[in-house]
Parts: sequence; C-alpha cells; structure tokens
Amino acid sequence: MPLTNISIKHLRCFDDVNISLSPGVNFFYGANGSGKTSLLEAVFIFSSGKSFKSTNLQSLIKYDKEKFYLKGFDNKNGYIVEIEKRIDKPISIMLNNKKIVTSKLIKQFPCTPIHNNTFSFASAPPDFRRKLLDRSIFIAEEQFSSTWFSYYRILKQRNAMLKNNRISDIYAWNKKLAEDGNVLNDFRKTFFEKTKSEFSSLLKLLEPNAVFDFFN
Repeated sequence: MPLTNISIKHLRCFDDVNISLSPGVNFFYGANGSGKTSLLEAVFIFSSGKSFKSTNLQSLIKYDKEKFYLKGFDNKNGYIVEIEKRIDKPISIMLNNKKIVTSKLIKQFPCTPIHNNTFSFASAPPDFRRKLLDRSIFIAEEQFSSTWFSYYRILKQRNAMLKNNRISDIYAWNKKLAEDGNVLNDFRKTFFEKTKSEFSSLLKLLEPNAVFDFFN
C-alpha cells in the first residue's frame, strides 16, 4: 500500500475519519453498513479518480453535504494527494499542491479492485475482461500506456474517416492501427502468461490437488 495515511470527509456514510495504513496487508471488518466497502472505494478513488461502484461521483457525497474530500499521505516518497468533488463542479485532484489529471494517479498509487464482478472474469463481456487486464498491465509495464493511448487515438481518427466516407485516406491509419494493435496484443499475451505462471506457483505452494480433484 503506497499510502500510509488517509483522511475521508463526507463520502457516503463517513463524516470525518482518519486512518493509518500498514505498508503490507490491511484488514477491515465491521457490521453491514459500517463503511467497509466505502473505505475500499475511497482507496480506489486515490488511484483512479473514479469509483468501482458508481459512474456518478456526485452520488458519493454524503447526504446534505456540498462535497466529499479525500487526503492521502505517502510518507515514503513525501507525496500528498488531495481529491475533492463538489456537487456543482468536476473532480479536482492535487498532488503536492499541483493539479494533475486522473491518469497520473494510477502510476503514483497503483490499485486494482477485486469485487463480485471480478470473480465472473471468465464469463464477463470482452470489454470488462479487457479493461481489467489492461489496468493491470498499465501498472506493471512502463511502455504500455503510450501504446494504448496511441492505438485508441488512431482508432478514433480512423472511425471519423469512415464516417465521413474518406476511404482514400484510410490505408495509413489501418497500417498504424495494426502495428499498435500487435504491440498491445504482445503486452497482453506476455502479462497473461506471467500471471498463469504465478498462479501455478501458488497452486503448487498450497497443494490443492489433495483437496480439489478438478485441479488435476
């Protein structure tokens, strides 16, 4: 956990809470409705500027309040991150008193949520599976993000040309799209193979064959 301390104000059920975090594993427990998931949601916002539960950040603001405010400390690197969302304004993100965009957060405070949809990975729609995979690679591989953004910019330009019937200009965009697509595919394939290898190592460590026949 990169963050060592977090403050949460007026987010969902929280009024004003300060929490010190371990650099290793942190375990939260409590009764239903006590804010366990909301706490994890706040941690995810520090990493992405988004919620894994709702696309409407305004709905996260506590009832009868005008904004939610999050502040996090990374004592190891000396970073301070502040996130504020007002009812009538876009989200504001500050890193060491400088405004930044949401895409910068994941590099500083990497986080991947594992929730009920994640366990449906095998049967989930391709878009969900691709997003989950790409987010993990984005954190792990330094060069992935530039190729990913390049690919989707080119795809947008290519689609605009098709829409305007500019077929004669499409060849160069097709070529570059295919090149970037192959690079993304290689990133995804390599990461997936590494993940399978790690998973196999965990299975050997746990020796589940003695308990579950379907692992054989």
